[in-house]
Amino acid sequence: MKDDRFKIIDKSGDRKYFTIVPNYIVNHSTIYEQAIYLYMKRVAGEEGSCWESPKNIAKKLGIAPGTVRKYQKELVKRGWIEVVGTHRKTKPTIEYRIVDLWELNTRYYAEKTKEKERSQNGFSQRNDTRCSNKNQLVTLQKSPDDNKEELSKEDLSKKIENIYARYTEKINKFSHLTDKAGLMIQARLKNFKEDDLLEAVDRFSQNKWYMENNSHRGVAWFFDSDDRVDQFVNSPKAGKPRTGKYDHLITKS
Repeated sequence: MKDDRFKIIDKSGDRKYFTIVPNYIVNHSTIYEQAIYLYMKRVAGEEGSCWESPKNIAKKLGIAPGTVRKYQKELVKRGWIEVVGTHRKTKPTIEYRIVDLWELNTRYYAEKTKEKERSQNGFSQRNDTRCSNKNQLVTLQKSPDDNKEELSKEDLSKKIENIYARYTEKINKFSHLTDKAGLMIQARLKNFKEDDLLEAVDRFSQNKWYMENNSHRGVAWFFDSDDRVDQFVNSPKAGKPRTGKYDHLITKS
C-alpha cells in the first residue's frame, strides 16, 4: 500500500526571534494566563527575568492592568513564575523569573504516552478475549471516565445557577435566566473561575454608578463578553468608573 504521507523540512534558516513555550503551559491555563506568560517569557528569555509594569504589559496585550496583576498572582501560585524582588527605586515594579518547567513538561507527556499505550494494550487484550470464545460473553465494565461528561454538565449547571442566584440577589431580583443568559455565563466560565464571576457581580453591585445606570440590563448583557466581566472585576467599589478602553461597554440607556 502506497504511503501518501509526506514531510516538510524547513531548511530556510529563518527560525529566529521566537519563543518556545512548554505544551504543559498551553494545555493547563486560561487564555489570559497564556498571553501573560508568553509575553513575560519573551521578555525574560530562558534564564532572565521580567520587570515590566502591569500597565505596560496590559497595553501590549490589550487588556486591563488589573487583569495582568491578577493573573501574574495566579502564575506565581501555579509555580510557573516566581518573584525575584523589586526593580528600580522610583516607580518600583515587581521582578519575576520564569521557572524552568521543561522537566515537568517532559515527565507529564511521557506519562501520558505510557497511559495511552497501556490503554491500547488493555483494549487489545479484551478484544482478543471477546473474539476467542464465541460462547462466552465478556462485559466490559464502564470506566469512571464514561461519566465525566455527564458530571461536568451537572457541575456546570450548578455553577450557572449559583452565579445567576448571586446576580438576582445583588443586582436585579426581576432578571430571568434565559437560554441566552445561560449560554453567556457558560461562555465566560471558559476563561474565568466561578469565584471571578461572583466577584464581578459583587463589584458591580457595590458601585453606585453601575447600579443606577445598568442594573436593569439583565444577565445576558452582564456576561456578554470577557472584556465586560473583566471591567467589572477590576472596577472600583464606588463612584463613576474611571475612563478607559472599555467605556463603550458601559453605556447609559
